[in-house]
Amino acid sequence: GKALGVDYVVTGSITQFGDTLNIDAQIIDIALAAILPAVSVQGKSSAGHEALAGELKKEILRVTALLDKIVRIDIEGNRKIGVDAIKQQLRSKAGNPLNEEEITADIKAIFKMGLFVDVSASVTTEPQGKVITFTVVEKGLISEIRLIGNKALDKDDIMGAMTVKTRQSLNQEKIKEDIQKIKALYDTKGYYNAEITDRLEKDGQKDMVLILDIKENNRVYIRSITFEGNEAFSTKELVKMMTTTERTLLGFITDTGILQTQQLKQDIQKLNAFYFNNGFVNSQIGEPVITHDAKGIYIKILVKEGKRFKIGKAEISGDYLEKPRTDLSAQLKTKPGNNYDREAILKDIEMITMAANDEGYAHADVNPKIATHEKEQLVDLDFQLAKGELVHIARISISGNTTTRDKVIRRQLSIVEGDLYSSSKLKNSYAGLNQLRYFEEVDFQTEKAPDNKMDINIRVKEKNTGMFMVGAGYSAVDQAVIMAQVVQQNFLGYGQTLSLKASLGST
Repeated sequence: GKALGVDYVVTGSITQFGDTLNIDAQIIDIALAAILPAVSVQGKSSAGHEALAGELKKEILRVTALLDKIVRIDIEGNRKIGVDAIKQQLRSKAGNPLNEEEITADIKAIFKMGLFVDVSASVTTEPQGKVITFTVVEKGLISEIRLIGNKALDKDDIMGAMTVKTRQSLNQEKIKEDIQKIKALYDTKGYYNAEITDRLEKDGQKDMVLILDIKENNRVYIRSITFEGNEAFSTKELVKMMTTTERTLLGFITDTGILQTQQLKQDIQKLNAFYFNNGFVNSQIGEPVITHDAKGIYIKILVKEGKRFKIGKAEISGDYLEKPRTDLSAQLKTKPGNNYDREAILKDIEMITMAANDEGYAHADVNPKIATHEKEQLVDLDFQLAKGELVHIARISISGNTTTRDKVIRRQLSIVEGDLYSSSKLKNSYAGLNQLRYFEEVDFQTEKAPDNKMDINIRVKEKNTGMFMVGAGYSAVDQAVIMAQVVQQNFLGYGQTLSLKASLGST
């Protein structure tokens, strides 16, 4: 190394395993006649040798302390945007080696925040290392938001829909997003042809006034709802099922014919359920196609009905209950010869599950196995019951009753600790507590307990059960009469009714 007049000598080896290259390098400091810590880099040969050589260069410069280190990062020019918010965007960090590529990426990242009209960076040298200074020029602040032309919507409604607020930095992307939100708000009121444009006016040297010019145009209503592909049911039948309706002669009173997109989505779900409940296993209701012009709104809904299926077999299999299977089968709403009906299937699952629950099988599971026969257009159903283990009631806790005694509540319950779990008894208990009329709210929550047991937590919210009544009258006997009555339906929380009545006549 001395003969060559260099400061460092690097020696090493390259090892390749398949597509993986590994470079191990040893660095010798000529002036100190010392061996520095070894460095190693690894990469894929398919990625190219230049990338691996660049990594090796960084490691060598780091070990030899020839790479400049960042000692501090400063931010200048920011008025409203916090330093921490800007630094969160940076790859460059204090203590890391100075990297020009990272500085370039940092400038782009700061600019991408959408809050600045200009971003630049400079590097200065101090005894400890390099200092990077990012200088930003903020966009002007919005001093006022002014609406022009809004009549159908109040200013507060429009401002409430916007994310752009006064004293915020100007951000054109957010303004565009807010215009779409305002447009959607106008759509809900029937103003589908509303036009909204934005412009800016200077307010001082840096601040701006945001002006939204609104041209509401005439209100438009639904002129037609049509279906395409429906054969089993007429358009009239399908439209009757929808809450979304066309404009009628009395629309100015009832406000019908206004398109509510959320309501239309619910109507599509209703139509899907209607077809599934009437034998159309493979039916599909497409997304509505909505068009509009100056005269009104037009809705077209595509329907793929598919074949209509009937029930071939309907049976119950799996675990047996004490209740005879013939009795359970007789209660099925899904019967051979009927149209396939998804709602009826769900009710049958609930019925079988309830029967198992009432015998103490709180975790019973019913899985409907469906076999479709396309050629015969039949569906066979097998309700497979897995009843699980018997579950007993471990503990019944009551909370929220500040006046009513626990025993008053417990005597309304159809279950006690130690009983087998029963859904029907829980429902009866819930109904019994509501019939007392002592509570605004009654809530039952079940919770698993050890050893196949279950806790029941009952929470109530009491209401005022007292009444005070005053009346006056006149009779031939007593002449003028004043009456008063005090009634307490839950006296001292014992569930007893106390009534006091007094009357005073002028005779």
